[in-house]
This record gives sequence, structure tokens and C-alpha cells, in this order.
Amino acid sequence: MRVRALISYILLSIFLIFIFFPTAHATEYREVKAEEILDKMEKGEDVDYDSCIIVGELNASKLKSETISNPFYDQLRKGIDEDILNNELGISKNYRVVESDIIITNSIFKDNFNFSNVDFNGSVNLYMSNFTGSATFTKTIFEREASFNNVTFNSSANFNFVKFYDVTNFQFAKFNKYANFSNAQFKNYVFFMSTFNNLADFESTFFDRDAFFVLTNFNSQADFKYSSFKSNVDFGLSNFNNTADFSKTNFKNDANFDGPKKFEKIITDETSYGTFIKYYNNLAQYTDADRIYYTYRKNFQGSKSFTELSKWTDILSWITCGFGVKPLNTIMFSIISIFLFSIIYLNPVYLDTINNKKIPLTFSLKNPGIVNNHDHNKKASLLDLIYYSISKFTLTSQENWYPKDNFRKWVALEGIFGYVVLAIFMATLNHVLVRF
Repeated sequence: MRVRALISYILLSIFLIFIFFPTAHATEYREVKAEEILDKMEKGEDVDYDSCIIVGELNASKLKSETISNPFYDQLRKGIDEDILNNELGISKNYRVVESDIIITNSIFKDNFNFSNVDFNGSVNLYMSNFTGSATFTKTIFEREASFNNVTFNSSANFNFVKFYDVTNFQFAKFNKYANFSNAQFKNYVFFMSTFNNLADFESTFFDRDAFFVLTNFNSQADFKYSSFKSNVDFGLSNFNNTADFSKTNFKNDANFDGPKKFEKIITDETSYGTFIKYYNNLAQYTDADRIYYTYRKNFQGSKSFTELSKWTDILSWITCGFGVKPLNTIMFSIISIFLFSIIYLNPVYLDTINNKKIPLTFSLKNPGIVNNHDHNKKASLLDLIYYSISKFTLTSQENWYPKDNFRKWVALEGIFGYVVLAIFMATLNHVLVRF
């Protein structure tokens, strides 16, 4: 019995160790100095590490390897000061050539990583690695496949002005800080399926082949202004949980486009809104297409000056019918208009005096603007005024009341107003209910 109890105790202890002390069987990381990796690159040897902690700053400027001239440097220097190019934008006069294949997987980069102005002739694979400091690849060229699959960027990730010539993979990557892909060029397929917890900057980015953003979560702002998609693009099941700006974004007309799961906060303009509307209409998601159009018109209206006539016509269109996609707006506008004309028929605007004090606006049924056909001494009630306003707004006849001479102009105006609003309502309702 004692032996059996002892065995049970040992087994229970082992079980508890595995439950409460998971680090006992966690991956063991070995420490590697940044200088060791840079030395291999200089010698042209392949860099292959797994489960390491990289200590020290990996900075390509420390490499003594072969360099090639930057063909765009002189062109950029014409409009930008050289100090700004080198220090602020990180654009160098020369590229450093790295011939090695870079494979650093399941590792932790403790310090900043700066491989700006590098021409990688070999493949780069940083699968499941973790960047504690900033990761900078400004103006870098990836000649072969670049894989950042499952990589976590805990600080800024800078891929601005980068050229990716082969397949690029950012699947399951997590960007916890600013992710900068502005002015980057993806010459081949690119896969994201990533999570952006901070600003995702894709302004002026070029996608020459298919771009896949399937299941991507944009938890902060996303900026695709001036970007260009020259082939298919897939935002299927992606989430834009903050504003996403697609102003001046170019989509190839005959390319396949899959829209995002959430789109309420997407900003479009005359260049890009048609792509989204076409996608949702093809899926018979007409309400979604209308929302994209409504948001586009609302933002476009907001960008105009109040001195422009089109600004006022847009405001009128917004109020009366929601730019032709919201018939409920027309109903609400009609109800408000009928009530306002009822107030006019109430004849409220006149000066009265109480204890020598002037009251500019008084509501009273003493002198309404309509008279009973059968009994001129009968005063109209508020319900009578509302009923009369409804009949004139909807152009229906009624025989109980007629307007006083100075109120006929208001009756005529309400009739014209009602006719126009009815036409707007029918056109909006036709658009919403009848699709071609």
C-alpha cells in the first residue's frame, strides 16, 4: 500500500509540475550576438538560426559587403535635402548587397533591427520571430521570397519604399505599433491575413499582382490613399474597426475584387467608390452598396466650401432623401415640413405687449390663417391646422377650410413643395425597391 501511495504521489507531483510550471518544458532559447550574424552576411554564408535571442543592434550600415548605387538617389536629391534623405527618410546613396539566405525562425530580436538600403539577393524567412525594438527595412529590395509569417512587431515596422520582387508572406503577422508600407511595391503575390493594432499605412503603395487581405483585422486606422491595385484584390472577411481611407485608390476595372466584412467606416471618393458598389451589387447586397454610396456622398459634400452652389444642393439631397438611397429621410422631411406649415397657418409671428414688454413670438389660436367654409366664426384648432397642411402638402382636396388672402401664397408654396417632395420620394423608393 505504501509503495502504491508513493507512486501515486510521484505521478500527482509530475502532473502538478506540468500544470503550474509550464516553463519547465518551454522552448529553450540560446543567445546569439548581432555581430555573429553580420559577420556571416559579410562572408556570404547562409544565416540559419532557430529559437535564439538576438542581442545587439542588427544594423546593415555596419556591413562591409559590396555596395551598388541607388538609381533613384540623385533624382530624389533634386527636391529633398541630403541630410533629410539620409537621416530622416533613411535613404542612402548606395545599397549594400546581401547574398546570403536569411533564416531566423522562432527567435527574439531584443534590440532595434535596421536593414534599410539593402539588396537581399537571397530569400528571407523570419517565421514566428518577435521584434522587441523597431524593425526598419526602408528602401530595401527583396529579390527573392520574403516570409514574415507569424512575426510579431512590438514596435514600429517600417517597410516604406521597399520593393518585393517575389512572393511576400505576412500571414498571421501582428503589428502592435505603426506599420508603414507607404510607397512600397509588391511585384508578385502578397499575403497578409494579419492583425494591425495601430495605424496601417499603405498610402501610395503599388500591388502589381494579386493582393490577399483575407481575414485581416484593422483595429486602428487604415490608409490606402493613392494606392494602386493592378490585379485582383481580396479583402474578404476582413474587418475595418476604424476608418479606412480609400481616397484616390485605383482598382483595375476587370480584376476580381472581394470586399471587406465590415465597411461602415470606409472612406471612398469618385475614383474608388464604384469598385465597392459594384462588388456588393453583384452579390445582391444592395443595402451595403447604398451605404457605401451614402458615405461617399456625405464625405464628398463635407469637403466642399459653403460658397459653392453644389454644396447646398448636396445638403438638400442629403436632408430630403439621403442622396437617393434613404426613403425614410423623405418621410421624416415631409412630416417636419407639414408641421412647419401648420405653424405658419397658426399665424404666430406678431408683436404683443404685456406690461410694456414686447414679446416677438406668440403662439395663439386667436387669429389662425384659415377660415371655416360653413361657419366663419368657428376657430380652427391645432388638429384642424395640421389636417389642412397635410391636405395641401399631399395635393388632396378638402372643403371645410380655405386660406385668408395673405396666406394663399403659403398654400401655393406648400402645394409645390409637396409635389416636388413626392416626386423625390417615388424616385428614391423606386431605386431602393427595384434593382436592375
